[in-house]
Order: sequence, then structure tokens, then C-alpha cells
Amino acid sequence: HYKNKDENYFHTIIYLSLSLIGFNSESELLNSRGRLDLALIFPDKAFIIEFKCDSSAQSAIEQIKEKKYADKWKNKGIRTILCGINFNSEKKETNQILIKE
Repeated sequence: HYKNKDENYFHTIIYLSLSLIGFNSESELLNSRGRLDLALIFPDKAFIIEFKCDSSAQSAIEQIKEKKYADKWKNKGIRTILCGINFNSEKKETNQILIKE
């Protein structure tokens, strides 16, 4: 039983779940400005996902934009959907999801 449910815990659960059901997902992608938590990739679009814990989904979206995590796919002409997800560690649940194109 994992007591300290932080961002890494929730990130791992989501990444493993998506991978096990067959989605093309890439985790911890580096660029020159930082490390993207997760990209969920389809032939015609990419979901650029940043996780936060006890923060806000908006701050996750701001980080994606600031660090230009979506540029890899935008530069290829692929539609990008930005997803900020915030987890509440006390309640052990997702408490905010924000999606922007």
C-alpha cells in the first residue's frame, strides 16, 4: 500500500492503464525546456497531458504552453489537445481536468 500518493503515483497508474489497453502513449518526454508527463498519440491528433498534485489543472496547461511540449506534434501538422489534470492527494481522486486546443 503506497501511502504518499503524489504526482508520480497518479502518473504511473494512468500511464500503465493506457499502455495495457493498447494505446500509443509515451511518458516523460524530454525537450530542451523540461519533461512532458504523458503524450497519448493517435494518427491524426496527440493529447499532451501534464499532471499536477494538489495544485491546479490550469497550472498544468500553463506549463505545457510555457515549455512548448506540444511543438513536437504541431510542427508535424498534427492536431494537439492540451490536457491538464490535477489530483487531490488527500481524497485520492482527480479533482480538476482542463482541456484546451
